[in-house]
Amino acid sequence: MIIDEGFSDAYREHGWHVYKRCLGILKNEAEARDACQDVFVRLLEDWPSIRDSHSITRWTFRVATNLCIDRLR
Repeated sequence: MIIDEGFSDAYREHGWHVYKRCLGILKNEAEARDACQDVFVRLLEDWPSIRDSHSITRWTFRVATNLCIDRLR
């Protein structure tokens, strides 16, 4: 799979914020890294439909929150 520049930019722009969100919920660095990676795998899968930068911010935070809550269950 070829990753376009837009996805790379999204990771550079949002990666740290998503990680901090996951860490804030999970309180565990390793779990937060795993959850952050899962968020960006899902983003890559949905990338063709989520290219708007405002949508990316909302989408990544919503998915990060939901993934972390699921991990806590």
